[in-house]
Amino acid sequence: MALSEIDKARVRMYLGYPNVAQGTLMQYGVPSAIQPFYVLEPAMDRILDAALPLVIDILDTLSRLDAQLKSLGPRLQAIELGDLKLRTGRAGESEGDLLRREFRFHQRRLADVLGVWVNGYSVFGEGGPTSSVVPRTIT
Repeated sequence: MALSEIDKARVRMYLGYPNVAQGTLMQYGVPSAIQPFYVLEPAMDRILDAALPLVIDILDTLSRLDAQLKSLGPRLQAIELGDLKLRTGRAGESEGDLLRREFRFHQRRLADVLGVWVNGYSVFGEGGPTSSVVPRTIT
């Protein structure tokens, strides 16, 4: 068994990689945009059959969290409604903060299962490369 093309598109989206053809990426001139063709794509093609249900489960969880984040819009303005108080995490955290933290947890689980990393330059990343590998020049 292998990931369907739709599930591969979900993996790319949730790990922050573009869903465009390789030729288009070459025009960007940004290594983070080209990386999925050398790291992520082969990883998705080599998923073990036994791990496929785990990947699909994580993708479904990320889809659910993404839908919850999208529905927050109307609720972002209210902090308290009468006697109703919403449970939050740390002081000052909103429901959105909690959902984003849970999203990142499952996003990293997906990256771990595939042996890749989240694209730190995407909206799903955290503003920079998240790989622990630091390239260096050997002279």
